[in-house]
Amino acid sequence: MSKATLYFDDLNEDFEVKTGRRTIQWEDVQLFGRLTGDDHPLHMDQEYAATTPYGAPIAHGALVLSIAIGLVYEATQQVNVLEAFTQLRWRFKAPVMIGDSIWVQLRYHSKRSMPGYHGGLATFDVTIRNQRDELVQQGQWTALLRSRPQDA
Repeated sequence: MSKATLYFDDLNEDFEVKTGRRTIQWEDVQLFGRLTGDDHPLHMDQEYAATTPYGAPIAHGALVLSIAIGLVYEATQQVNVLEAFTQLRWRFKAPVMIGDSIWVQLRYHSKRSMPGYHGGLATFDVTIRNQRDELVQQGQWTALLRSRPQDA
Protein backbone atom coordinates (compact mmCIF):
# COMPACT_ATOMS: atom_id res chain seq x y z
CA MET A 1 0.00 0.00 0.00
CA SER A 2 1.37 3.40 -0.91
CA LYS A 3 0.90 6.55 1.14
CA ALA A 4 0.19 9.81 -0.62
CA THR A 5 -0.70 13.37 0.27
CA LEU A 6 -3.69 14.67 -1.64
CA TYR A 7 -2.91 18.38 -1.63
CA PHE A 8 -4.38 19.88 -4.78
CA ASP A 9 -1.03 21.35 -5.90
CA ASP A 10 0.75 17.99 -5.70
CA LEU A 11 -1.54 16.21 -8.13
CA ASN A 12 -0.18 15.42 -11.57
CA GLU A 13 -0.55 12.74 -14.25
CA ASP A 14 1.76 10.39 -12.30
CA PHE A 15 -0.40 10.41 -9.16
CA GLU A 16 -1.71 6.97 -8.18
CA VAL A 17 -2.70 5.28 -4.92
CA LYS A 18 -3.27 1.60 -4.27
CA THR A 19 -4.95 0.86 -0.96
CA GLY A 20 -4.72 -2.02 1.41
CA ARG A 21 -7.39 -4.70 1.44
CA ARG A 22 -10.57 -5.06 3.47
CA THR A 23 -12.50 -8.33 3.74
CA ILE A 24 -16.27 -8.02 3.56
CA GLN A 25 -17.84 -9.77 6.56
CA TRP A 26 -21.40 -11.05 7.04
CA GLU A 27 -21.69 -8.63 9.98
CA ASP A 28 -20.80 -5.69 7.67
CA VAL A 29 -23.66 -6.58 5.32
CA GLN A 30 -26.15 -7.08 8.15
CA LEU A 31 -25.23 -3.79 9.83
CA PHE A 32 -25.35 -1.86 6.53
CA GLY A 33 -28.77 -3.33 5.73
CA ARG A 34 -30.14 -2.30 9.12
CA LEU A 35 -28.53 1.15 8.96
CA THR A 36 -29.88 1.98 5.49
CA GLY A 37 -33.15 0.07 5.61
CA ASP A 38 -32.09 -1.96 2.56
CA ASP A 39 -33.09 -5.37 3.82
CA HIS A 40 -33.45 -7.01 0.42
CA PRO A 41 -33.18 -10.78 0.93
CA LEU A 42 -30.43 -10.98 -1.68
CA HIS A 43 -28.22 -9.34 0.94
CA MET A 44 -29.86 -10.27 4.22
CA ASP A 45 -31.37 -13.76 3.89
CA GLN A 46 -28.97 -16.66 3.37
CA GLU A 47 -31.73 -19.13 2.45
CA TYR A 48 -33.25 -16.81 -0.16
CA ALA A 49 -29.84 -15.81 -1.57
CA ALA A 50 -28.97 -19.49 -2.03
CA THR A 51 -31.80 -19.69 -4.62
CA THR A 52 -30.40 -16.84 -6.72
CA PRO A 53 -27.77 -17.07 -9.48
CA TYR A 54 -25.18 -15.94 -6.90
CA GLY A 55 -25.87 -18.91 -4.62
CA ALA A 56 -25.20 -16.86 -1.49
CA PRO A 57 -25.77 -13.34 -0.12
CA ILE A 58 -23.89 -10.54 -1.84
CA ALA A 59 -22.74 -7.25 -0.34
CA HIS A 60 -24.75 -4.13 -1.08
CA GLY A 61 -23.07 -2.18 -3.91
CA ALA A 62 -23.27 0.99 -1.83
CA LEU A 63 -21.57 -0.79 1.07
CA VAL A 64 -18.65 -1.75 -1.17
CA LEU A 65 -18.42 1.83 -2.45
CA SER A 66 -18.49 3.20 1.11
CA ILE A 67 -15.75 0.84 2.24
CA ALA A 68 -13.69 1.86 -0.81
CA ILE A 69 -13.97 5.51 0.20
CA GLY A 70 -12.72 4.55 3.66
CA LEU A 71 -9.82 2.56 2.20
CA VAL A 72 -8.74 5.58 0.14
CA TYR A 73 -9.04 7.88 3.14
CA GLU A 74 -6.97 5.45 5.20
CA ALA A 75 -4.29 5.18 2.49
CA THR A 76 -3.91 8.93 2.04
CA GLN A 77 -3.17 11.88 4.27
CA GLN A 78 -6.36 13.92 3.89
CA VAL A 79 -6.67 15.55 7.29
CA ASN A 80 -7.48 19.24 6.62
CA VAL A 81 -7.14 18.62 2.85
CA LEU A 82 -10.42 17.10 1.67
CA GLU A 83 -13.14 19.74 1.73
CA ALA A 84 -15.97 17.92 -0.06
CA PHE A 85 -16.76 14.87 -2.16
CA THR A 86 -18.60 16.62 -5.02
CA GLN A 87 -19.37 14.15 -7.78
CA LEU A 88 -19.57 10.45 -8.48
CA ARG A 89 -19.83 8.69 -11.85
CA TRP A 90 -20.08 5.00 -11.09
CA ARG A 91 -20.63 1.50 -12.49
CA PHE A 92 -21.29 -1.69 -10.59
CA LYS A 93 -19.54 -4.41 -12.61
CA ALA A 94 -19.68 -7.62 -10.53
CA PRO A 95 -21.01 -8.82 -7.19
CA VAL A 96 -18.92 -8.81 -4.04
CA MET A 97 -19.45 -11.93 -1.97
CA ILE A 98 -19.15 -12.31 1.78
CA GLY A 99 -15.46 -13.12 2.39
CA ASP A 100 -14.17 -11.23 -0.65
CA SER A 101 -11.29 -8.84 0.03
CA ILE A 102 -11.48 -5.60 -1.89
CA TRP A 103 -8.85 -2.98 -2.67
CA VAL A 104 -8.89 0.31 -4.56
CA GLN A 105 -6.73 1.94 -7.20
CA LEU A 106 -7.09 5.72 -7.50
CA ARG A 107 -5.45 7.53 -10.45
CA TYR A 108 -5.28 11.22 -11.32
CA HIS A 109 -7.59 12.19 -14.17
CA SER A 110 -7.81 15.99 -14.16
CA LYS A 111 -8.02 19.07 -11.97
CA ARG A 112 -9.43 22.58 -12.06
CA SER A 113 -8.11 25.34 -9.84
CA MET A 114 -10.57 27.27 -7.65
CA PRO A 115 -8.46 30.02 -6.02
CA GLY A 116 -11.44 31.33 -4.02
CA TYR A 117 -11.49 27.99 -2.21
CA HIS A 118 -7.68 27.86 -1.79
CA GLY A 119 -7.56 24.68 -3.85
CA GLY A 120 -9.59 23.11 -6.58
CA LEU A 121 -11.59 20.24 -7.96
CA ALA A 122 -9.67 17.04 -8.61
CA THR A 123 -11.10 14.11 -10.57
CA PHE A 124 -9.78 10.57 -10.17
CA ASP A 125 -10.32 7.35 -12.09
CA VAL A 126 -11.18 4.71 -9.50
CA THR A 127 -11.35 0.93 -9.66
CA ILE A 128 -12.32 -1.53 -6.97
CA ARG A 129 -11.02 -5.09 -7.35
CA ASN A 130 -11.39 -8.26 -5.33
CA GLN A 131 -8.73 -10.70 -4.13
CA ARG A 132 -8.73 -12.39 -7.58
CA ASP A 133 -8.01 -8.99 -9.18
CA GLU A 134 -11.49 -9.01 -10.75
CA LEU A 135 -13.02 -5.60 -11.41
CA VAL A 136 -16.14 -5.17 -9.25
CA GLN A 137 -16.80 -1.41 -9.45
CA GLN A 138 -15.32 1.52 -11.34
CA GLY A 139 -15.83 5.14 -12.21
CA GLN A 140 -14.72 8.64 -11.35
CA TRP A 141 -14.72 10.58 -8.10
CA THR A 142 -14.41 14.35 -7.94
CA ALA A 143 -13.43 16.14 -4.74
CA LEU A 144 -12.67 19.65 -3.61
CA LEU A 145 -9.15 19.65 -2.18
CA ARG A 146 -7.14 22.36 -0.46
CA SER A 147 -3.84 23.62 -1.77
CA ARG A 148 -0.67 23.03 0.19
CA PRO A 149 -0.33 25.63 2.99
CA GLN A 150 2.28 28.31 2.36
CA ASP A 151 4.20 27.32 5.50
CA ALA A 152 4.34 23.59 4.64
